Amino acid sequence: MKQIPLLFLTMIGFSCGNKPETSTTDSLKIKMDTLMVDAGEEILYLEGGDFALAPDRKYLYNFNKYDHTLEKIDLEELRLLEKLPFEKEGLNGTVSPIYHLNMLDKDHVYLSDKWNLGKFNLNGTRTATYDLLNNGLEGEVLTEFERLHSNIIIPGQPETVFVLVSNWKDKTYNLRKMDFSQNRISQYEIDAEGKLPTFSFKVPGLSKDPIFRPYVFLSSENGKLIISTNITNEIHLYDPIGDSLISKKNQLQLTANEKTGNYRGEYASMDELMVDYQKVLEQVSFSPSVWDDENERYYRFSYRIEFAEEKEAGELFPEAIDRNIHLSVYDKNFALVAEAPVPQLVTNPVRYFVREGDIWIIANIADELGFIRLAATF
Repeated sequence: MKQIPLLFLTMIGFSCGNKPETSTTDSLKIKMDTLMVDAGEEILYLEGGDFALAPDRKYLYNFNKYDHTLEKIDLEELRLLEKLPFEKEGLNGTVSPIYHLNMLDKDHVYLSDKWNLGKFNLNGTRTATYDLLNNGLEGEVLTEFERLHSNIIIPGQPETVFVLVSNWKDKTYNLRKMDFSQNRISQYEIDAEGKLPTFSFKVPGLSKDPIFRPYVFLSSENGKLIISTNITNEIHLYDPIGDSLISKKNQLQLTANEKTGNYRGEYASMDELMVDYQKVLEQVSFSPSVWDDENERYYRFSYRIEFAEEKEAGELFPEAIDRNIHLSVYDKNFALVAEAPVPQLVTNPVRYFVREGDIWIIANIADELGFIRLAATF
């Protein structure tokens, strides 16, 4: 879900420098350092919204839309290994634009826009195609008011694509499972209490679609499909045995558990809309959770933005003068085990993963690819 103004507010920021920094609470100690990638004479693509990791987490793959290559980064040696070329047109042509990357094994990558997904060998040869819009699947098919957003494939189900779907008419969201092996499409509710439409904002005179809406995340961690949003700490896990969703919610101690408020949702102008949307950003927001295989636990960031009292002419919001970022740690069953503020970070992490027990946050450091690495210990 590409909402440019909000992404601008939540781009990576950090306290730079090679000297590790440490913050401590009663139960959690966080140490941070900065790593840089050697790209040689190449210029790496730093504008992408998604990335893929090799199953052994030794390599990171990033798609460069300018030269249509898959950049292979060695995370042990911190250098660009190679740029793998892909075709734009023809039998092996990729989708365009590419929004999502996914890897289930070391030899294949899934490249997707919002409507099509292709499976490719790393040499650029297409081995499978999934049409997410016009596919002839039976069951709970898309309606005229629904639109596709992010999608993902999880280990163990290579012919099943999970897709986030929004309904622009009633501003709701749901999850679709597109099982191409069984020719079936199924629907799952992810917002039984109807909270998501509360945080959808639009100006009908400008567009029938929301201008700002909640973030809903699909991620595959520890072999599980996880559905989460930025408005609550609640998460949903897909249970393949019961073919259903299991919900988990915790009582946080250092931050609120969710956003609250009663907003109009529809506004006569952008200026009116921004007044309410700023109130939403000033409340707690949640990022997706990531799995630490080495320590068998999940990490999840949350943050609040504090704004200046007045905004500059022509700006959407007043200047962000502070961000209160926290890290929550959960066990393998998503029970909360620790929380801590992370004052070293000055904006919320957007793209991150866990490798060898540390959290790696992808960062643009002076137009070079870098990582902010956090070690969280008890």
